[in-house]
Amino acid sequence: MRSNQSYEMQTLNIYHEDFIDDKTSLLTDNDHPSESLLDIDDFINELEFGIFHFIIVVASGFCYSTVSMLTQSVGLLTTFACDLDIDSSNYGWQMLFITIGTLVGSVILGRLSDTYGRRTILLFSMTLNLIMTITSALAYNYSMLIILSLINGIGFGGIFTSVHAYCLEFFPAKYRGRAIACLTACVIFGSLYSSGMACLLLPRPIHFPLIGKLHLTAWRLYLLICTFPIIISLLLLAWAPNSPRFMLKKGETEKVIQIINKIYRTNSYCHSNGHLYRLTTPSNLSKSPLKEYQDSADKQTSKQFTLKHYLIQLVQRPIVFKLIGLSIAWFGYCFCFSGLWVMLPTVISFYVNGNTCHHHNNNSATLEQYFDLSRNSVCIDNENRANITLYILYGNLLSIPVAVGSILLINVIGRKKLFSCIALLSSLSIFLIWAIDKVLSTTILAGIFAGIIINAWIPLKLLSSESFPTELRSTSLGILTVFGGFGSLCGIASFTLLFDSNCTASFILLVAHSLLAGVIIMLIPDTSNAPID
Repeated sequence: MRSNQSYEMQTLNIYHEDFIDDKTSLLTDNDHPSESLLDIDDFINELEFGIFHFIIVVASGFCYSTVSMLTQSVGLLTTFACDLDIDSSNYGWQMLFITIGTLVGSVILGRLSDTYGRRTILLFSMTLNLIMTITSALAYNYSMLIILSLINGIGFGGIFTSVHAYCLEFFPAKYRGRAIACLTACVIFGSLYSSGMACLLLPRPIHFPLIGKLHLTAWRLYLLICTFPIIISLLLLAWAPNSPRFMLKKGETEKVIQIINKIYRTNSYCHSNGHLYRLTTPSNLSKSPLKEYQDSADKQTSKQFTLKHYLIQLVQRPIVFKLIGLSIAWFGYCFCFSGLWVMLPTVISFYVNGNTCHHHNNNSATLEQYFDLSRNSVCIDNENRANITLYILYGNLLSIPVAVGSILLINVIGRKKLFSCIALLSSLSIFLIWAIDKVLSTTILAGIFAGIIINAWIPLKLLSSESFPTELRSTSLGILTVFGGFGSLCGIASFTLLFDSNCTASFILLVAHSLLAGVIIMLIPDTSNAPID
């Protein structure tokens, strides 16, 4: 039993009774004088795992899959939106503006998530993504699409900083690891859904008039169908309650009672033994012995949610060391992930054209030729569209077995060890691309790299979410997302600038950053099955 000296250790009373019906009234403390008091961490661990928790994972998973689904659509639109003014001089602007929007959204919405709640920010972010995606499908030109992508990126920032914090705060410690691993693995679902719809729609010669010169083409219909997971997530989040941990931190005890009772009522639908845990709370909170304690907690909570208090807590030694270490890991991982993942078509094309990295004297001419081929347009002709979408789908399928293994091992070997293993394997695959230096090996290893590196999000996001207290969780994730965004920008820029002059150096940088992330993460305390504040 934990001390009651901190406002974090507010207490609730529970007891176990035979389930009669949903209208059974809540009893007072005096009706069960022998009940024991539990703090919030003990209380969450006492919750029975049930269908409610599956719904939370599905809702959060659909929400998180939106990021990978819409991000992958950017690369597809670049080469399939032939009715827009996209050429080799501007095709990278859409991804750049999404990244900038994500950085802005991570800072602002991450802070707001710790103030107004995770669910509120998720609903706002998903609504923003839904509106911007539908509007993007009606874009008249590429400039309009770029501006909408910037706003979409702001929504991505809200999702990045809030979705993992929201989900994990519902789960007992023994289920938390696999639950968040399943949530993070939904990024693969987003990629599979995106590439699957691309295979079905983008090669089709769809062309129907809409308004004026605007026509419904395959890529516009593809974007509209990509909104289905967003709508499902919004509906589930509208039904789901706020995080009980967050509401308790704010001193909203009555709302916590309502949330926990909703969890029990939902889980009771699948009960076969007729038993249900139910909460008890005083019928009149003003007469409760917790009232004086609650008032004190409310005062401390109002102080806690000021910006000054946030900054004071962030610079505390245990928290700031975790924040620095995880920031380096995020930067290194995103540098490697985006630096090679975005440039994989360039690398494969380089080898297919008969060149090797060990004979880099021809690299500059080859890449110059590669980009000159599409100087005026980057649109793919109809003959190659089906093949391109199939290659993307096959690459996404490779990540499924790695994701399953990560989910099964997340609680066995721990978060940081799993991340280090994935970072090491990613570094090895990059090194082998350079060392073997053949067309076939590059094609195979590039697919292996893509399947491995995307699953590093599973342990990294979970470790990052569990390493910080509830009142700082989304703010910290926002800071980490900013460092990751800078890492992505640096990775893309450095690889693009170096590969045409010295591809060996570009591969070395990628390997070094991946290894750096894998090593630095080992200095962070592991959070497997550990209580979270």
